[in-house]
Amino acid sequence: MTATYQNVTPYPNINSLMHQLKLSATYQLADNIECSLLYQFSMFRNNDWDDVPVSIIPTTNTGTAISILNASYPPPSYNVSTIGTVLKVTL
Repeated sequence: MTATYQNVTPYPNINSLMHQLKLSATYQLADNIECSLLYQFSMFRNNDWDDVPVSIIPTTNTGTAISILNASYPPPSYNVSTIGTVLKVTL
């Protein structure tokens, strides 16, 4: 008979990703007028999330149930793009 700690599987190697890209450009339109253009892209993927419901077999009977800890929500992830402009006028 084995002890309970010998049957434990280790946690998986989880590779979540987060990337950001920022670009900016400044243009001198005249001696006293300056224009700036800004762009930012952000991407996040969280792989530390199980998006499949797991069935649980209770010890008291042979029925199955859906795990409350894993309610089949999709993993959190997003892509965001931001664009901005700035006009600077010096008097």
